[in-house]
Amino acid sequence: MLIRNLEAFGVEAKQLEGRLIDIEGNNLSSHPHLVQDSPSISIKSQDGIIKAALSLGLAAGRDKNDLDFAYKDIPTSALAETVQADGKALLEGGSIDFKITGDLNAVDSDLLGEATFKDVNLMVAGSQVNLNGMELPINIRGRIDSPSIKKDTDFLQNALKQAGKKKLLEKAGEELGIDLGDDTSSEGLKKAAGDLLGGFLNKKKEE
Repeated sequence: MLIRNLEAFGVEAKQLEGRLIDIEGNNLSSHPHLVQDSPSISIKSQDGIIKAALSLGLAAGRDKNDLDFAYKDIPTSALAETVQADGKALLEGGSIDFKITGDLNAVDSDLLGEATFKDVNLMVAGSQVNLNGMELPINIRGRIDSPSIKKDTDFLQNALKQAGKKKLLEKAGEELGIDLGDDTSSEGLKKAAGDLLGGFLNKKKEE
């Protein structure tokens, strides 16, 4: 049996909060190794939030399966319970865009994930650090039912640097009597540093 093209548009997915999804399939066969092109299937939500495309090359006797998955605007609150320290959530506010691409198979998957933070705050060393625009790469290797997951350690190091900068700026602001606000993004920290410099120069003039 061979289905060259399969289309189902506007399907209501209760598992996806009732979103309407479009489903497309190509070269779906009971004997895929006899078909010239690899079988493939894609699912997209009509609001653009979710998409998933999978080409099943291994089923057709080819090198690999190609996965392209993306889920946008995941509320940070949905992940807060899974990212905790001492019973307290480390992430709050905003949303996260997540995507995965690469080779998906049962024996030796080789996938690259990436989480992009939008207006999300991270609690580090007692400080709240804004992660807006920061990207966290995640490498996923091995068996799909028990993969190894490796996160980029530079991401946490950069967050710690931001937290350290904020602590130093807060202390200096207290000494000069300057309110630096709550913006902990890179631009916010630059502005705070500029405000401190202006406050320091004014203080010198007064002296």
